[in-house]
Amino acid sequence: LAARVPGMWILTKPFFEFGLAHRPWIDFEEHINLYRVQGTMFLERTHNFNSADLGVTFISLLGGEIDADYQAQVNKAYPGKYGSMALGVYNGGGYHAIEENTNKSIEARLSVRPLPGVLPGLQLHYTGAFGKGNKNFEPDWRMNAGMVSFEAPRFVFTGQYYDGLGISSGDYVDEKNKAKPHHGFSFFSEIKFPAPRLSLFARYDNRSGDFGVDKTERIIGGVALRFAKSSKVVLDYDLYRDKNANKTESAVLELAMEIKF
Repeated sequence: LAARVPGMWILTKPFFEFGLAHRPWIDFEEHINLYRVQGTMFLERTHNFNSADLGVTFISLLGGEIDADYQAQVNKAYPGKYGSMALGVYNGGGYHAIEENTNKSIEARLSVRPLPGVLPGLQLHYTGAFGKGNKNFEPDWRMNAGMVSFEAPRFVFTGQYYDGLGISSGDYVDEKNKAKPHHGFSFFSEIKFPAPRLSLFARYDNRSGDFGVDKTERIIGGVALRFAKSSKVVLDYDLYRDKNANKTESAVLELAMEIKF
């Protein structure tokens, strides 16, 4: 369920989501990195949290809307002139899990567009999550992440870093059921060609956990043929490696189609 409320101060087009609501980060990132059809975003793929949960989310643009040309040529999602924000309270286990404790997690996102008149595609982002893992023994869970993104008609780039303790499911714990630390970084880029409507994209994920014992990396590269607005056919290669063992865990060549209406 969604309910709009009047704007005030710098808040533009604010609204609430109730029930099974979007969490602040994943849906937002998926409107910059448009390759969810290839696989989940970095913070979800490293099991920090997923895209939705039972709770309530407040979302708003900041300072009006960016100009219509930018929205038409680059991106019309979350088109705040000075950015956007989201804040929510959730059960914490995600849409696929039954709540196993009474703790509620607090999650937030703040995106700032510092130079809307000069570099409208540049945004700086923060997202954070604070609560307990979804287990009856309630392990600690907290995460802080920052990202810089730049979007232009023919080019997209993102770079992000996170630092965390435990994960939302409560599974990343030691033998005493204490949450373990972890951190990581990810880069994504896309180059778009107008005719034919082809895109080349690449992504690199790197995660380290448990005081350096648990190290993994993922390398993704692919090509996409875009059609009918945001629909696409994607051919990509996804390599996932255990860096401690210097061993390839999986190597997948994938052909996928995404249809959007």
